[in-house]
Amino acid sequence: MALSERFFQQKPLAWDLLAPLVELTDPPGGYDPDVGSSIYEFYREADRDSGAEKASSALVSYLHAAYSAGRIESLSPEERLEVSYFATGFFLHVANSLDSLALWMADACKFMQSSRARPSLTADDFLARVALIDAAAQVRLRSERAWLEEAQAYAWFARSKNSLLWTGESGAVVISSTTIRGSEAAQLGDVSIRSSNPTPATELCKNYLTRLRTILGLVFEAGAPKLVGKSSD
Repeated sequence: MALSERFFQQKPLAWDLLAPLVELTDPPGGYDPDVGSSIYEFYREADRDSGAEKASSALVSYLHAAYSAGRIESLSPEERLEVSYFATGFFLHVANSLDSLALWMADACKFMQSSRARPSLTADDFLARVALIDAAAQVRLRSERAWLEEAQAYAWFARSKNSLLWTGESGAVVISSTTIRGSEAAQLGDVSIRSSNPTPATELCKNYLTRLRTILGLVFEAGAPKLVGKSSD
């Protein structure tokens, strides 16, 4: 049966979205196919729904970020178009993974929020709801707030100031610094409480992928118990 026929004729299953992200024969460095292991058992049997799509979005963005990081490592600063393409993609994929993860948790745990409020892993109201589900997960998310905000800031930088995102130093790609206001002590009119330093791209990407993997695993594990209850509603 042709792929297009299979797509339209079979019963939509959640695992159809997730299997290609798990059953990889040669995943890129920095990508861990087991990052969502706490939710796989549920989605192997579940029908496709918005939660499965959000989980898939978080994982596929993580996969694409890892692939982009590998490509950046193989490029020289002279290959400007390719570096620009993959550096921009890396930060946008990381941010999208985090955004999709917050949407997944809000869906899985049935967080009640204003229609105007978009779930965010750094928002106080979102974190307060996480505390009701898993207090330890909330504490760890709060401890990563500075990095989560930095990741979002770099995504904005990549979209709006792409040409200033990176430079070449000693034959290596270096990610530019970006000034970020820390939310823990933000004051009216405050512009630059802290800033990230210029960092070799390979070092920064490796660090970001490690932290992204940790956050993904943490949130999936915290929300997984709620999936079972959701399926019985």
